[in-house]
Amino acid sequence: MKNKTSENIEELFSRFLESKQASEAADDIRKGEQLLRDNPAPEPDYILIENIKRTMAQKSIRQTRAAGLHKLVYRAVAVAAAIIIVLVISQKISDNNIEVPAQMFAVETEWERNVASVDATISLLSDEIEQAQNALLGISSMTGSFNAINSADELETDLIEISSDFWKG
Repeated sequence: MKNKTSENIEELFSRFLESKQASEAADDIRKGEQLLRDNPAPEPDYILIENIKRTMAQKSIRQTRAAGLHKLVYRAVAVAAAIIIVLVISQKISDNNIEVPAQMFAVETEWERNVASVDATISLLSDEIEQAQNALLGISSMTGSFNAINSADELETDLIEISSDFWKG
């Protein structure tokens, strides 16, 4: 005896095919469903699932750390740029001998006495800032190349895991 689903399938096929072809197509579907019932898919390995979860968690941690490092680098560059701007402006003022109003400084005579030591400090700070910028640029370029290498390695690892026994059953 045919159930209602089977009758609906035959009716659907009969709209598109001849009656003999419709019944054959319905029989093929029934046989396929029976094969699926007789051969259930194996359950995935618990250890493999835990390994995948651990790998994903490690990737998430690495991405979070990389984002934090990038944010730190950008902040350091912004601070260095601000310091450089201040130093350039102060250097221009001292080079051009622009008269600065006395209201800007508590005592004008102290300013005049400390000009030589300020110039030395400014040049020292400029050198240190330039070294820091070069170091940050080096870190930034190395981080980009390492990310490309890591992403290629991670892609290869992912492809190996996909082709493992987990999917073969």
